Amino acid sequence: MGLLNILSEWNKEQYNKRVDEMKVKSHCPDCHGHGHHMVSNTFFYVVSDRTCKGCKGSGQYDDWSELNNQ
Repeated sequence: MGLLNILSEWNKEQYNKRVDEMKVKSHCPDCHGHGHHMVSNTFFYVVSDRTCKGCKGSGQYDDWSELNNQ
């Protein structure tokens, strides 16, 4: 259980670091400012474009923070 707690805390710290970095750049932390997520399936060689739900496709930190109550 101690190892799982350590990994969970490390994961939270990494996410918070990314949020802080993206805030400085004014980019959405979920999509890194792209406004979408690229999902690739190497088996079928299909790439699908998914609109980011964190920022509703704008890629802006302000929109992300409003939608996620940050």
